[in-house]
Amino acid sequence: MMFKRQLILSCLLVLGFSHVSGDVLAQNTDKINQQFETFLSETFQKDYNRENPPDVMDYYKGLDLLKGVTNDTLLNTFYLIFIQGFADNHQYDMVLQTGKKGLPFAKKLKYYPYVTIIYKLMSDAYIEKNDLDSLKRINRELINYYEEQPTHPFKLSAYNNAGIYFFTYFKEYDLAMSYFKKVYSFPKDKYDGYEILQGSMYDNIALIHMERKEYTKARDLFLENFEFYQKYFDEERWMRSGIQWAGAEIKMGNLEFAGAFLPNIEKKMDSLGAYYNKEQNEILLARTWEDYYLIKGNYEKSYGYATKAHSLIDSVANVNKDIKFSYFSRLKDIALERSRNFYLQEKQLRLEQQERSRLIYWLLLLILGSLGLLIFTLISRFRHSVRQARSARILEEEKANNEQLKNQLLASEIDAKKQDLIDFALNISYNQKWAKELLVQIEYIKKCTGRDKNKAFEHLETEIFNKVKAEKSIIAFNDRVHHLSNEFYQKLKTQFPHLTKSEIKLCSLIRLGIDNSEIAMMQNIVLTSVYQNRSRLRHQLGLSADDDLDGFIKSL
Repeated sequence: MMFKRQLILSCLLVLGFSHVSGDVLAQNTDKINQQFETFLSETFQKDYNRENPPDVMDYYKGLDLLKGVTNDTLLNTFYLIFIQGFADNHQYDMVLQTGKKGLPFAKKLKYYPYVTIIYKLMSDAYIEKNDLDSLKRINRELINYYEEQPTHPFKLSAYNNAGIYFFTYFKEYDLAMSYFKKVYSFPKDKYDGYEILQGSMYDNIALIHMERKEYTKARDLFLENFEFYQKYFDEERWMRSGIQWAGAEIKMGNLEFAGAFLPNIEKKMDSLGAYYNKEQNEILLARTWEDYYLIKGNYEKSYGYATKAHSLIDSVANVNKDIKFSYFSRLKDIALERSRNFYLQEKQLRLEQQERSRLIYWLLLLILGSLGLLIFTLISRFRHSVRQARSARILEEEKANNEQLKNQLLASEIDAKKQDLIDFALNISYNQKWAKELLVQIEYIKKCTGRDKNKAFEHLETEIFNKVKAEKSIIAFNDRVHHLSNEFYQKLKTQFPHLTKSEIKLCSLIRLGIDNSEIAMMQNIVLTSVYQNRSRLRHQLGLSADDDLDGFIKSL
């Protein structure tokens, strides 16, 4: 595990910061990216030195700085640093959350070490959460991804990891063995560091042989690993492979060898003191001694080592529990601190927004007031010009109407004078006719003698008397009509000021109910003239041919 961590940090150092310190630093001069680069460099050093490893507070600080960062290499490095840190502290929900965010960047950049490491850490997190369905899903996803990628050590590492999971948790030995054989068949001198991956792969194949009770094959692989790790001075893996080798010998019945070999491993383990992953080696050693004494029939010692193994397992679980409690306590403090900061930021933003809103409000009010004043001025000027134009038009129309009315009155006066002249001429003609008739009667009287002459004088006298009497009655009637119709005359002049005297007189006669023949006799005119006068009066009063002239005049 310690070696794997060193490998991860080496990948970060070589792949991550080589990009950051090279092209990225040259290209990203933006203030946000620079701040994030500084934070990432400090965090990387803390994680690499392990003196004061980054925690969730650093993670959330990084998330705050992350806003606005556009460089994918920086983002990818950030997520990988913290997913490893969360995995070390058994913060599995954070491992999954961070891994899901960082994985797309690693794939986009084709940083295969990052891809393999993130899938590995997420797989371990799903195992701790007992979510085996998700474990199987992401490992199939990992294999499908690498099937389309070129071969390199981290592709082989991904096959090796997937084989371990399918072997350990799903008991799919054949599928797991197929992945291990892909790694095994790869040329050993193709890539530097392949031997380390080979040792892990031998270990995994040997474990499958152990499950299948192929102890000889397993023993040979464990022995090869024991010699390999001794050569590379990896004491933690060397001790574990030695314990596994002894376990295979025990299964094969070589108890004498195992009984002599295991104490040497145990002595070496105690001499190293505390080291990374020591608890796992102690549990494996206790399990191996348990099997050893069980086969020898010493059940008391076998039970004792079984108890020791369970005690070690519980101790590891308690440490993890304390770490989780510390993590959640710290996370709670961080959440409260972030909530407080967010509240203060929100309050400040709200105050700034209110100030901006107030400024905008007064600015809009000023603009609207100015705009309203401008519109009011324009409308007032427009209305004033419209009123002036309307007044001028009305004056022109009134002037034209007055001229037209004046012309109409003159025309009516002319027509009335013409009619008076006609009536006067007709009256003269009538009187001449009457005078001729009178002359004829006088001539007749001259020729008469005796009684006939007296009768003729009496007839002439009566006719002259009736004529004079009729003239007096007409004059008296006209005076009476003018006297009785004075109020009616004023109303006509008010409503129809353009009527002539003769038209007003005709209206008075019609109002009294005098028929057309009597009107003709009273005015000493023929009946046809009365009809013409009525038609002209109807036009002057604005009546159509269908309107009742007599009824209209009587309603006034």
